[in-house]
Amino acid sequence: IDLAKLVLASTKDFTHRIYLNKGIYAEITLFYQGNSFKSWDLTYPDYRTDKYIEIFNHLRQIYAQQIK
Repeated sequence: IDLAKLVLASTKDFTHRIYLNKGIYAEITLFYQGNSFKSWDLTYPDYRTDKYIEIFNHLRQIYAQQIK
């Protein structure tokens, strides 16, 4: 997680994922816009829920304070 995005690591390849190393792929799962994280069409359904978005917004706030 950073201020602009949440990156998910996966062992599953797909067109929107970038190969990192040793069978691990990265995908930007959520992006931050306005005042909240938003999902893409290909974002896993559980990461789209209000509860998950609330958690990641909270973690982003903590991270923002830590990097000041």
